[in-house]
Amino acid sequence: MLLRFRVANVRSLRDEQELSFIAPEDAEAERATARETVLSDGRRLPVHTVIGVFGANASGKSNVVAALKNMRHAVLRSYADWTSYDGIPRDEFVLDPKAASETSFYEADVVLDDGVRWTYGFELGSRRVEAEWLYAYPKGRRQVWYERDATRENPFDFPGDRLHDRARLARTMAPDALLLTRAGNGGHEQLAPVFDWFRDNLWDVTPETERFEREAYTAQRLLRSEDFRRRAEELLRVADLGIAGVEVEQTSSGRPLVRLAHSGGGGKTLMDWSSESGERAPGSP
Repeated sequence: MLLRFRVANVRSLRDEQELSFIAPEDAEAERATARETVLSDGRRLPVHTVIGVFGANASGKSNVVAALKNMRHAVLRSYADWTSYDGIPRDEFVLDPKAASETSFYEADVVLDDGVRWTYGFELGSRRVEAEWLYAYPKGRRQVWYERDATRENPFDFPGDRLHDRARLARTMAPDALLLTRAGNGGHEQLAPVFDWFRDNLWDVTPETERFEREAYTAQRLLRSEDFRRRAEELLRVADLGIAGVEVEQTSSGRPLVRLAHSGGGGKTLMDWSSESGERAPGSP
């Protein structure tokens, strides 16, 4: 079960945002409708089984889901995908030049089938994993299973003797991959259950099955019809999304490249529309 998800510097989520399924202690009505989850320490935690995210157009609602998908993909595929990539693929906030030099932050609180709560998170730089951590709360108090800090001479810290095979894990780690990915793919007895939670329980179900086809059709119309492009720009201005114009060009792949122009700060910033608030089309990086 997912309890909380926190993210920062990902797509339109510049500052840290939190998605929480835990009913607030000071909201009696919410706690009355929540379902109690029994943790391993015997504590009963009121948790919502369904929550809604509301906001204006282009306010970043769908980017919360996109960030969750990013985290899942990172946990499952970092060791296989990132080590063959020229730098770590990130979706950092592009409208602030400082964001490129800052880390992208992900953290999730989950409860496994045995009732133990875990907190797992990491921070990504452009070329390496800057930080990674895993904590467990089997008796209500935090146990540090490992902490990683890329700025230290020995990046990994394993307090106590609870994590088996820790020396080999640290020795065989690549700087641009997550330890949880390495352990999960290798069937590590203690860490595999956390890895398996991301694989088996964090699913994205969306009604936008045909979005890729609709985007392809719109891109072709933008490319071929000047009148269609002008009308699209007018609709974007009326919607007050901060978009000043649309630029489109044909590419060698056959799929037109569509970029949306944002004005501000005395200049114009062009963004691929897959980087806007919304989900990427299948096959996008």
